[in-house]
Amino acid sequence: MPDLRALPNVLRAFFSDYARVVRVAQHHFFGIPRVTTLPTASAFYRETVCCIRGGTGVADVCSVCLKGSDNAYTWARVAITAGAQHHILAHDGTNFVNRADGVFNVMDYGATGDGTTDDTAAFSSAHTALPAAGGTIYVPPGTYKISSVTFTKSVHLLGAGKNASIIRSANATGDVIVLAAVLCEITHLGFNSAVTRTAGSYVQINTAATLSTITDFHMDGHYIGINVQASGGVHIINGAMLYASTTAGGAGILVDVVSGDTYIDTIQMQSNVGSMPSYGIRILQCGACNITNADIVLQGDCLSIEGGAAIYVLNSYFDTATRGIVIAPTGTKDAVRVRFVGCWTSSHTGAGVTIDTSQGTGAIRSIEFIGHHSILNGTDGVEVTLGADVDQLSFIGGLYAANTVAGFDLASGLSGFQITGCKIGSLGGLAGNAYGIYLNGTNDNYRIVGNDCIGNVTQNFVGIVTGTGRQAYGNLPVTGTGAPGDQFGGAVSTVSSILSSSATAGIGYATGAGGVVTQLTNKSTGVTLNTICGRVVMNNDALGSGNRVSFTVTDSAIAVTDVVIVNHQAGGTAGAYGVWCTNVAAGSFELTIRNQTAGSLSEAVVLAFAIIKAVTG
Repeated sequence: MPDLRALPNVLRAFFSDYARVVRVAQHHFFGIPRVTTLPTASAFYRETVCCIRGGTGVADVCSVCLKGSDNAYTWARVAITAGAQHHILAHDGTNFVNRADGVFNVMDYGATGDGTTDDTAAFSSAHTALPAAGGTIYVPPGTYKISSVTFTKSVHLLGAGKNASIIRSANATGDVIVLAAVLCEITHLGFNSAVTRTAGSYVQINTAATLSTITDFHMDGHYIGINVQASGGVHIINGAMLYASTTAGGAGILVDVVSGDTYIDTIQMQSNVGSMPSYGIRILQCGACNITNADIVLQGDCLSIEGGAAIYVLNSYFDTATRGIVIAPTGTKDAVRVRFVGCWTSSHTGAGVTIDTSQGTGAIRSIEFIGHHSILNGTDGVEVTLGADVDQLSFIGGLYAANTVAGFDLASGLSGFQITGCKIGSLGGLAGNAYGIYLNGTNDNYRIVGNDCIGNVTQNFVGIVTGTGRQAYGNLPVTGTGAPGDQFGGAVSTVSSILSSSATAGIGYATGAGGVVTQLTNKSTGVTLNTICGRVVMNNDALGSGNRVSFTVTDSAIAVTDVVIVNHQAGGTAGAYGVWCTNVAAGSFELTIRNQTAGSLSEAVVLAFAIIKAVTG
C-alpha cells in the first residue's frame, strides 16, 4: 500500500484524545486509494487516508490512521449510512468499535432499518459492544424489525424522532425491548408491530431497571405498551399510544410494582370507537404512582386501579370509553390514599367514576376527588358498589351533570363519606341528571353539605336522612322534590344561644327520635323505651280517688343530670290527673301519676315525655 501521508487532509477533520468528534459531510474522495483490508495501524501510517468501497447496500468506509492519548495508533473511519447519518468509529484490529463519542450505531452492527429484515442480532451486538457501565445506542431513521432484545447494561436507546426511528415487533407475543439494568433510557423512538399483538409488551421495565425513563415516544398497535415492574423512580413522559390491540387484557401502560414510585406525565392514548383495548392505564399494585396531564380517550376502562397506595392524579382527561375511572381492588389488595385533582370523566357508556369493592376482599380507604367533573355519562357520574370495606370517600367541589341516571349513586350500607360544595344538576347548557344524590338504603357517617342540586329531572335527593352521624344541610334547593333542607345531623355545639325565628317550626325533635311503649299488668309496671322522647300508654287498671302510683321507665338515652318533661297527652279524662317525674338515674327515670278527682278511674292514660340534656356545671 503506498504511503499517502503527503496527501492533503481531504477529510478536514481532527481528533483530540478521542474527546472531540467532527462529523464529516459527504465528500467524493477522488484519488484516495482503495483497499480491501486495513493494515495494522502504526506510526508509519499516521494521518494516512484510505477507502474501502462497499458493495450494493453497503456503505463506503473512509479510514484515517491516528494516534490516541494512550500513544496507540488506530484506524478511525467515517461512514455514510441510510439518511446520510455520519458517525466515526475506531478499528480495534478486528472490528470497528465506537471510541470517540461513546455512541454505538446499530447500522455498524448490521442493522438495515428496512422494516422487513430481522435486525435483532444487530441490536444485540450493539449492546454487547457497550462498556460495562453502559452507553448510547443510536437508532438512525428507519424501521427495525425486532423479535426481542434484553438490555442488561445501562443503555440509552436513542432514536432520531418518534416518527422517524421505528422499532417493529416481529412477533404477536413476548416482550420486544426488555430493560434489565438501572438508569436505562429510551428517547425519540416509535414502536409498531408487523402482526397483531396478543400478549407481551413493547417495552418491559423489569425489576432491575429502577430509575429508568421513557420519553418522547410513540406506540401503535400494542397489546401492552409499557410494562412497569421496577421498584422505583420510573418516569414515562410525553408519549402517544394509539390504536392498541383489542385482545382482552391489553393496556397502554401496566403498572405492577410491589413497592416504589412510578411517574406518568403527558401521555395521550386513543383508539377507534368499537375497537378499544381493555385498559388505558392499568395499576395492579404500586407503592406510589403520580399521573399528570394524561389524555386517555376511547379505551375500555381509561384508568383502572386494582390495588396500590399513594396514587395521585392531576389535570387529566378520561373520555369517551366504557368507563372512566375504576377503583376496584382484586384479591386481598387494598386501594388507599388515592387523590384526583382537577380531572374529568365524560361521555362513557357506563359510569364516569366507579368505586367497587365486590371484586376482592381488600379495603378502599381515603379516596378524594377535588374539583372533579363527571358529565354526560351513560349511567352515573359516580357509582359506588359495596362489597368489602369502603371508608373515607370525599367529593369536594366539581360538576356532576347530564348523567343518564344519577350524579351520585351510592350503595346501601356505605358509611364514611362526604359530598360537599358540588354542583349536581343542570348548568351552562348541560342538562341535569335523572337524580341528583341517590342513597340506595341505610347509610351512616356522612356529610352532604353545601351542594347545589337544582335542575335534576326526576328528583334532586333520594334517601337522605339526618340523625346521629348523618349531616345534610346547606343544600339547594331547600324546598322542592326531595329537598333535605337545612338539617343538622350529629351534635351542634355553640358558646352562644340557639334561636329559632320560625313562627311554626320551633326547636325540638324530628321524626325518628321518639317511640311508643304500652304498659302491661297494672299502672305500677315498669316499661322500657330507649329514645330521647316518646309516649307511654298506661294500663287501664283502677286508680282510686286521690291515689298516686309510680313506675320506672328504663331508657338508655337519659343521664343522671338530664331533665324529664312529662304531661298527660291523651286517653282518660282531661284534667283528671297530675303527672310529674319523681326520680332520674343513669339509664332510667321514674314517673308518678295522681288521680285528682273524687272517684276511681280505670283509664288507659297516655303520657308524653321528652328528655332535655343537662349538666351540673
